Amino acid sequence: MGPPLFMRWKVLFALGLLVIVADQWTKLLAVQHLTPAFEVSLGLSERPRAEREQVLANLSLIERIDLFYGHAVHPCADSGGYCRHVPVIEGFWSFRYIENPGAAWGLLANATESVRVPFFIAVSIGAMLLILGFFRKLEDRQKLLIYGLSLVFGGAIGNFIDRLHLSYVVDFIDWYVGRYHWPTFNVADAAITSGVGLLLLDWAIEAVRERKASRAPAMVLQPQESSD
Repeated sequence: MGPPLFMRWKVLFALGLLVIVADQWTKLLAVQHLTPAFEVSLGLSERPRAEREQVLANLSLIERIDLFYGHAVHPCADSGGYCRHVPVIEGFWSFRYIENPGAAWGLLANATESVRVPFFIAVSIGAMLLILGFFRKLEDRQKLLIYGLSLVFGGAIGNFIDRLHLSYVVDFIDWYVGRYHWPTFNVADAAITSGVGLLLLDWAIEAVRERKASRAPAMVLQPQESSD
């Protein structure tokens, strides 16, 4: 007996929610630890470093969320603002705060905010509705499509939330080799890329199956000879 018909919706909700929470939480941490946003908002800029760190360490989850969604807009543009660069693996991976007003690869980054923000919000809503519409037609056995679309859906909502309250997307993962940098990205971007990868893998598997099926020799039924 197969899984219940609504199993795919459980995967969409659970995996999508996991991506959204991980994306927003890591962005909050990036703003807190890579920018002066929290310190400026709390009036800690002139206090000794040890005192600043103590105050920030004692913040409750609600206080952190309030600072992130209510006060952390363009933190590196503040007067005297300084955004840190934190190496993770020297010569390959670091954390640095970047504001991406456009899409992937900086698409439309130079467009005016009055055009850019409504455009990306509309595109995001359209993409999410399209995913839901396609998701309704899936069967529970199509696991790669289910997981792939769930990752894309969660990632799209994660970046959509940024555009709603910031008008840009927070990126902070920097991969590079020497002077060559991969475009800085975030958890939502990673989820979208992984989801698209699963969709392509499903397409490739189906293409191979169809090719094998088309090459399989047709069975020819030979009439039995009469024994008379």
